[in-house]
Amino acid sequence: MKRSTRLLIGSFKSVSALLIGIALLQAASGLQGTLIGLRAAVENFSTPMIGLFMSLYYAGFLAGAHYAPKIIQKIGHPRMFAAMASVASITIFFHYLTLDPYVWAVARAVNGFAFVGMFVTAESWLNDRARPRVRGQVVSVYMMIQYLFLAMGYNLVNAAEPSEAFLYILTSILISAALLPVLLTTKRTPHFQAPELFPPKQLFQSSPLSAMGAVNMGLTQSIMFTMGVIYLQKLGLPTSGITLLLTVFILSGALSQWPFGALSDKYDRRYVIGGLSLGSAAAMIGVGFSAGVNFTAAAVFIGLYGAFFLPLYAMILAYMNDRLKPQQMVSASGTLYIFYGVASVAGPLLCAGVMYTAGNIGFAVTLFILHLLMGIYTGWRIKSGDAVPDAEQGSYIPAMRAPIGVTPLLETMLETAQESMTMPPPKPQNKKRKKRKKRQLNKTRPVRKTKTKPAAKAKPAAKTKKAKKKPPRKK
Repeated sequence: MKRSTRLLIGSFKSVSALLIGIALLQAASGLQGTLIGLRAAVENFSTPMIGLFMSLYYAGFLAGAHYAPKIIQKIGHPRMFAAMASVASITIFFHYLTLDPYVWAVARAVNGFAFVGMFVTAESWLNDRARPRVRGQVVSVYMMIQYLFLAMGYNLVNAAEPSEAFLYILTSILISAALLPVLLTTKRTPHFQAPELFPPKQLFQSSPLSAMGAVNMGLTQSIMFTMGVIYLQKLGLPTSGITLLLTVFILSGALSQWPFGALSDKYDRRYVIGGLSLGSAAAMIGVGFSAGVNFTAAAVFIGLYGAFFLPLYAMILAYMNDRLKPQQMVSASGTLYIFYGVASVAGPLLCAGVMYTAGNIGFAVTLFILHLLMGIYTGWRIKSGDAVPDAEQGSYIPAMRAPIGVTPLLETMLETAQESMTMPPPKPQNKKRKKRKKRQLNKTRPVRKTKTKPAAKAKPAAKTKKAKKKPPRKK
């Protein structure tokens, strides 16, 4: 078995409990996000109020990403994970017990803080246990788990009506079940140290396209993952149809990560970013005209939208790394997250305001304009900025921004994975082969004839004098 294969198997054994826990959390996140959106629409909350609920979730998520590392340093990983899981399990029931919009708003903010606390804990643990040589492969598997279980969480909504208690209890069960593999693991907990932040002004000067891309992705992804359910429900689609469209969106984005990533590694990444942004804008036009009219056409267009849209964040992150020195990458990823997080708080509020003014079509119009602006800005940067040489481009690693998932800790994993991929692989050491080669060299090597000197004659032993006997002493 190759050494790299042994390292990969060993890394997966050491993080298997964490991956199971993260998978259950992602399923719970997909379930509760869809459930709360549907319940809010069924109970006739106003569109601006729904936008406020969704924005406060991202506000809690952003606050948690800032404070969670400090809490972990004080109480440790297991206690942090258990505490945040308990908080998340409690807050989900407030959406069932009351219809007070202000209680919902506070519960969403606290829930966002709790979920990001669990993910920072799990991802920092994962970063510590994954071997550097295979960290890129571990991150890829981690992202695939996020995609698959997020899609599974969407479809769990079909098990009951949004107003029934069953789905809220199921969400709490999934969160509680995620505790077991993490808390029962016998692996040691890592020493945690929060990365320092890169100055925002310096990041904008070093890579303005990455900074603006993070802002654009924060706006568009927060709108799609929160207001998308509201948009489809207001069009009159059944719950099964809504979850099917969201599943197509997620899975198409998962499948398109690698081909577009390979394309961006081969050519100038800015052209790929601009092309995907314009492709997302075109696909959203199709979604706006077909959703609620032709379900098959809507599924095709939303699949194209996911394929163009979801790989963009990882591509922006990779482009930022191309513009920075290796020692700057980790701190810059945390700063990039701030750009993304602040914009994600504003996204649902912006979309809710447009939908309240222009109707349901405001959802598609908002996303179309944002993607179009990103494509135009990328084209302007291509003309005015210097391209990164192909030899200096790093490797693309899939990443996703979702209601939960990628935190600054996972971005640290992405940076270290990219660095490890550029390191030369170790030379295999085969002791048997070395011994065999040494024996062959000894056989083929000519033996030198050396002249032997004649042995020196042994000297005769020296004669010893006999001791004279003393005469007896006279009395």
